[in-house]
Amino acid sequence: MDVNLITKEDFKAHFFRDFKYGDISEGCDVISDADLDKSFVEAKMNFNPGLWGTQETLKIALLYCVAHYLVCDIQMSKEGVDSSSTFSVNSRNIGSVSESYTVPDWILKSPYMSYFASTRYGLKYCSLLRPRIIGNVAVYSGLTTQ
Repeated sequence: MDVNLITKEDFKAHFFRDFKYGDISEGCDVISDADLDKSFVEAKMNFNPGLWGTQETLKIALLYCVAHYLVCDIQMSKEGVDSSSTFSVNSRNIGSVSESYTVPDWILKSPYMSYFASTRYGLKYCSLLRPRIIGNVAVYSGLTTQ
């Protein structure tokens, strides 16, 4: 299985409704090929291709991982030098309106997984990844020399 077989064209075909693709001269809400190139590099740095059974499942998982990095990068670029980091909202009250989110412990307690909780693409990636990292055991036969 090879992550290098997965292309920007695969991304655009998979997320045809999610993003507006084009040249950056068309505006800040357009996803350029340079944006996708950057997100592919970032996603591949944190992606283990050995966890996925087939090229097709590897492709889908990598595309959601790339989408997460793309959204995070676009959000950061819109904030510019005013960019700041926050954790997921657990509780917020403004007057009589309140909101509260509960992040599952298996995500919250993992420094790796908690980063992916900031976008829906990241959460979908986590949902695809979780069954592959829980109880994943390999058995090898062999003998000792003594």
